[in-house]
Amino acid sequence: MNTCRHRKETQQRFENYGGERIHSDYDEFIDKDHNLLALSEEPLPMEAWFDWKKALHRTAEKLRIRKIIETLPVVFEQYKMNLELNISFSKKEKEAQPCTNILPTPSCAGGK
Repeated sequence: MNTCRHRKETQQRFENYGGERIHSDYDEFIDKDHNLLALSEEPLPMEAWFDWKKALHRTAEKLRIRKIIETLPVVFEQYKMNLELNISFSKKEKEAQPCTNILPTPSCAGGK
């Protein structure tokens, strides 16, 4: 039956990528969250939480949301202007100017 073969393949891939890490201290978001908070222009109070990693992530997430909210009016105005002037929204234009910022900015908010 195909299900058994797929299950075995999935288990093998899982083992190849390190298997289960029950007691691992590694968190894939810590570096991203730390870098984001370090780039902040103002000091931010840490979110209270039982686990410091989760507190860091929650604080960074609040900053991301706040920055997106700040950027949305500018992006919406640009969108409306593009519609009024019949400027296309082609993928080629977006690919030509990739956004590498962690925080969204008006110049690259559409790239993230």
